[in-house]
Amino acid sequence: MSSVSVVVPVYRDGSFLLDSLENILSSNSLSEVVLVVDEPTPTFLKKLNSLKNFPKLKIVVNSTRNGKVSALNEGVKLTRGNILLFLDSDVSIPENGFVDKLVKEMDGYDIVDIKKEIVPEGFLGKMMYYDYLSFNIASWLFCRLLKRLPAINGAAFAVKRRGFDEVGFFNRVVSEDLDWGFRAFRRKLRVKYAYNICVKVKPITSWRKWFEQRKRWAFGFSEWFVKNFKEILATLIRYPFIVIPCSIMALPSISIILLDFLVNDEIVLKMLSIFFITTVTKIGLPFLPIAVSVNIALALKEALILTASFTVSSAATGVIAKKLGYKFKLHEYAVYYFTYSLAWLMILLSALLCYTVTRKIPKLDWKV
Repeated sequence: MSSVSVVVPVYRDGSFLLDSLENILSSNSLSEVVLVVDEPTPTFLKKLNSLKNFPKLKIVVNSTRNGKVSALNEGVKLTRGNILLFLDSDVSIPENGFVDKLVKEMDGYDIVDIKKEIVPEGFLGKMMYYDYLSFNIASWLFCRLLKRLPAINGAAFAVKRRGFDEVGFFNRVVSEDLDWGFRAFRRKLRVKYAYNICVKVKPITSWRKWFEQRKRWAFGFSEWFVKNFKEILATLIRYPFIVIPCSIMALPSISIILLDFLVNDEIVLKMLSIFFITTVTKIGLPFLPIAVSVNIALALKEALILTASFTVSSAATGVIAKKLGYKFKLHEYAVYYFTYSLAWLMILLSALLCYTVTRKIPKLDWKV
């Protein structure tokens, strides 16, 4: 019989998860829940003390900040189950029987990537909702087409004990989940994206905190990308019709850049030159209308690219979102696509360029 061990790293406060902890602890398939808490707040520590009557709950409290990687590895060492479920402290489990459903999803697979849904509170929360929707669609596509996944979102995923032992403990890098996921990818562990079970993720409440998170994610991605560049390139060459669509679904605004590159200004100008040479030869045409027409044509080209890329992206995202059980509103997705997604892409590309040149990660409000 399968038994599940849950490992949760917590820094300061994990109250969002505690609201659904009893749901997890009531499962017959549960071996134990291990909370590894660094520098808990007095309020959160008081809540933890009230939970000590649960025999399946193990709480480790560290008075100093040891970091997420240390917490994860320390937690794993205290587990006995043959399935390991990793949860971040900013997630909650909204449904009953979550652990038992997870055991069924694990059948025939080494790893299960669990559906993650941001609580869409406020404008930022709604934008993050579509952000996570994009990530989840990319994971679903990759798993469906290849049964493997080169990058794991560590907010919620499960792995069989033998698979974890094969890959090994988490490394001390900024994005330990990306690093661990790619090591599992190398070993060809079978991955399933489970959209029949879901965790809710607490949204970030301010743009400053969002920027700090994205800065960390961007440099973590850059570190991972540069370290594994040859293997990532080999994967792209081997599976271009999987990697490219999944990358675009994860970061939809990439399609704007790709289309702009493929349909470049030179093509537009050549088409115009053929038209103007024919027209001037036959009827004559002053210079000013030609110059104005060129500018209008280039502007129309950009407008067509934006329209075409958004139409295709929104249609694909809307269809898959319905299948995966996400809500999709076209006007909200339009705001996400043309503003939020572009801003996130620019942060990512800037960090990648910076890290590629310097091989250094700036000071982050984070400890691995």
